[in-house]
Amino acid sequence: MTTVNNAELQRLRAFIDARKRSVEEAEKRYDVQAALVELRELSAPLHSPDRFSSSWKSLYLESFYRDVTAFLLNFVSVHLEICFTEHDREQAFDVFFARAFVPSSRAIGALASKLSATKTRKLTTNKTAEEDAETSTTQCVRLLEKAVTAGGVQDVVTEMLEQEQVGAMLAGNAF
Repeated sequence: MTTVNNAELQRLRAFIDARKRSVEEAEKRYDVQAALVELRELSAPLHSPDRFSSSWKSLYLESFYRDVTAFLLNFVSVHLEICFTEHDREQAFDVFFARAFVPSSRAIGALASKLSATKTRKLTTNKTAEEDAETSTTQCVRLLEKAVTAGGVQDVVTEMLEQEQVGAMLAGNAF
């Protein structure tokens, strides 16, 4: 990785970590509005790339997307999402999985991975942990259903075909 990309990666990591900490601090203060502001800011590199370095969106998706979605599904869905209006949910939660900003393969992959991890985790006797896992699973299913009905599966198939064509073209140029 070049020094420029490494520096950009570090700046983006600092940005994401600061937003996540701010969301957690807002939740501790029961300040849902502040949490919403921070979540919108956390999603900004995905939907407002003109506000940031030109490489941030691709770095975000390649290096931090799974971490951010895990935070959303493990923390935000459990502690904050229930307080959101439908508009808030769209603007500060669902936007991280919207096909307009995130390739469907990434969003569906992150959701499926979370569901798989939840299913394979050892059963717990802790009632709160069980309820948290159920809340997270419910959000995953809701978002997967939304992705499928919005054509996300077709997007994934299209992405796979495009990658296959690029691979075939590269293989053809090798001869």
